[in-house]
Amino acid sequence: SKRIGEMASTERTIRDRMHIILESYRVLVTQIVQSFASGSVTETSELMNKLIEKDRELSSTVRELKEHQEFQKKIIQTQNEIDKKDQQITNVMQVLRSAETILSELVHEGKKQIKILDKSQSAMPAVEDIVSYSHKISGTTSAPPGWKGDTPLYMFKPPAPREDEMRSGLLYSKVAEDIVSQYLQQQNQNK
Repeated sequence: SKRIGEMASTERTIRDRMHIILESYRVLVTQIVQSFASGSVTETSELMNKLIEKDRELSSTVRELKEHQEFQKKIIQTQNEIDKKDQQITNVMQVLRSAETILSELVHEGKKQIKILDKSQSAMPAVEDIVSYSHKISGTTSAPPGWKGDTPLYMFKPPAPREDEMRSGLLYSKVAEDIVSQYLQQQNQNK
């Protein structure tokens, strides 16, 4: 930024010098024409020498101006490249922020899963308890081989609770009885 300002002030200096040299050039040419008209050879010769010197100064300033323009082009190209790189960096930063958010959520979720896994492993019953419970419920999970619905059971319970067992259970209440009686009445009416 500082260099750009310096270059801008140099450009003004070159421009000012160009204007001064060109104005001097114009004045010298006018004086040379007037000197030819008056016929003064010595004055014309001096003016021509001054004009040649101004021409060298002008050529030098033009070269300097061309160099300056080349530098200016390079500066503009470099600024454009910097802008592109800045945009790429901004894009990468956005992608990284997005990835950071996703990874943070995954880590948080992973920690939850680890806590759940730790709790489930600590709450897992012993194998002996599972075997004991399976023996306890084995009589209620299936009927013995060859059992028919009207056959009495010995050491087994039927695969589904009987009506009298359902009525004596905690799930059955006065509300359930009312619903069942209404349903039965509707069934009798529909017949």
